[in-house]
Amino acid sequence: MEKVNKLKTLSIQKNFIFNLAYQILNLLLPLITTPYISRTLGAENIGIYSYTYAIVSTFVMVGSLGIATYGQKEIASYRDNQNKSNTLFWEIFLIRIVTISISILVYLIYIFTNREYFIYFLVQIIFLISASIDISWYFQGIERFDFIVIRNLCIKVSGIMLIFILVKDSSDLITYLSILAGSQLLGNLSAWFYLRKFIGRPKVKKDNIKHHFRETLVFFVPTIAYQIYAVLDRVMLGTLAGSSLQNGYYEQAYKIVGILVSIYTAYNIVLRSRMSFYFKNKKHSLIKETFNFSLKVIIFFSVSMSIGLFCIAEGFVPWFFGNGYEEVIILLKLFAPIIFVMGLSMCIGTHILTPCGLQKKANIAQCVAAVVNLLLNYFLIPKYLARGATIASFFSQLSVLIIYIFLVYKYIDLKSTLLSLFKNILAGVVMFIVISNISIGLNSSVINTAYEVISGSIIYILVLVILKDYLSIHSIKWIIAKFKKGKNYDNRTYKNLH
Repeated sequence: MEKVNKLKTLSIQKNFIFNLAYQILNLLLPLITTPYISRTLGAENIGIYSYTYAIVSTFVMVGSLGIATYGQKEIASYRDNQNKSNTLFWEIFLIRIVTISISILVYLIYIFTNREYFIYFLVQIIFLISASIDISWYFQGIERFDFIVIRNLCIKVSGIMLIFILVKDSSDLITYLSILAGSQLLGNLSAWFYLRKFIGRPKVKKDNIKHHFRETLVFFVPTIAYQIYAVLDRVMLGTLAGSSLQNGYYEQAYKIVGILVSIYTAYNIVLRSRMSFYFKNKKHSLIKETFNFSLKVIIFFSVSMSIGLFCIAEGFVPWFFGNGYEEVIILLKLFAPIIFVMGLSMCIGTHILTPCGLQKKANIAQCVAAVVNLLLNYFLIPKYLARGATIASFFSQLSVLIIYIFLVYKYIDLKSTLLSLFKNILAGVVMFIVISNISIGLNSSVINTAYEVISGSIIYILVLVILKDYLSIHSIKWIIAKFKKGKNYDNRTYKNLH
C-alpha cells in the first residue's frame, strides 16, 4: 500500500518570492561585489575568471547530466507518495554522485595536461565537488523553496564580507575564486540538515537506475545546448578574440542580464513543479489557464526590463563598473532584446514542454540553437569580438522561441496573448521616451539610475492601467485586497496560484 505524503507545500506566490530570492542569492555575491571587484582585480583578471569558470561550468554540466530538471519534475509528480518520492530521491542522487565523480576525474586529467591557468583551474575543482552534493532539485520538486533560501542566506552574506576583507588588489584572484567556490560548497552541504525531515533511509531499485539514466540524458540535451550558447561564448571569445579583456566585458554585461533573467527564472521554476503535478493528474483546464496567465506575467516583466535596460545602460555602467568598461554599455544594449526572447522560451519550456513529456521535441530546438550559436560565433567573434558573441546569443535564443511556439501553439490563447504583448510594448515605448528625456544632462550616479528606474516603472504601470491591461489591474486589486484584512480578492486565476 502506497504511503501518502502529508507534505506541506507553499503557495505559488510564496514560492515565487522564495525562489526569486534564491536565484538572486546565487548571483548576489558577484553582483554586490562587482563594482569593487571590477576595480580591484581589473578587466583582465575578470576575463581570466570568465574563461576558466566557463570551462569548469562545462565539466559541471556534463557531470550533472539533466538531473536537476528531471529530478525536480519527478519529485513534483509524486510529491503525494512518500515511499515513491523517497526511492526516487536516492536513485537520482546516486546517479548524480557517479556522473560527477567521473567528471572530476576527467577534469583532473584536463588541468594536468593543459598547464595554462593551472592554479585557477585547481582551485575551482571545489565547484565540481559542490555540484556532486547539490540536492536543491528535491526541495524545488516538493515546492519548499524556503529551505533553499534560508540555508544560503547566511553563507552568501559571509562570502560577501570575506571578499571585501580579503580581496585587496589584482593579485587576489585566487582568493576571490576560493570564496566563490567555498560559499557554494557550504550552501549545498547545509541543505542536508533539512533533508532528514522529508527523506528516510536509502532505497534503491536497480531496475529503476537504468530508466532514470536514460531520462536524464533526454534532459541533458538542452543543458548541452544552453552551455554552448551561454558558456561556450566565453570560451570561444578567449580562443578566437585572443583577449581576456573581451571576456571581461562580455562577462560583466552577461552578469547584469543574468540578474534580470533571474526574476522570471524564479517564477518559471516554481511553476514547473506545479505544472508537472497538473499534467500528472490531467488537470487540463488548469494547465491552459495557468500557462496563459504566466505568459502575461513574463511579457510584463521581460518587455519592461528589455526596454528599461537599453535606456539606463549609458548612465549605469560608469558608476557601477568604473573606468575602462565603456564597451559594456554597447553590450548591454545589444543584450537587451534577449531578455524578452528568453523569458517567453523559458516559460514555454518549463510550463509545457518539460512537464508534459515533450522534452525530446524541445531538444530539437535546443540543438538548432546550438548550431546557430556556434556558426555565428565563429564568423562574428573574429571581427566584432564581444559584440559578435552577443549578437550570436540573441539569434540562437530567437531560434529556440520560434520552434517552441510551433510546438505549443494549441495551448496558447493567441488573441489574449497578442493583445497583452501590444499593450506592454506600447507602455514600454512611452517609458523609453520618458526616460530618454529625463536622462538628458544627468550624470552617471546611483541616485540618477534609481530615479530613471523608478520613474520608468511608474510610467510603464500607469500606461498599462490606462490601457486596461488585465494583469496590471487585477494585480493591483489583489494587492489592495491583501492589505485589507478580512477581504479576499475573488479571481479564479489568482486563487489557483495558492
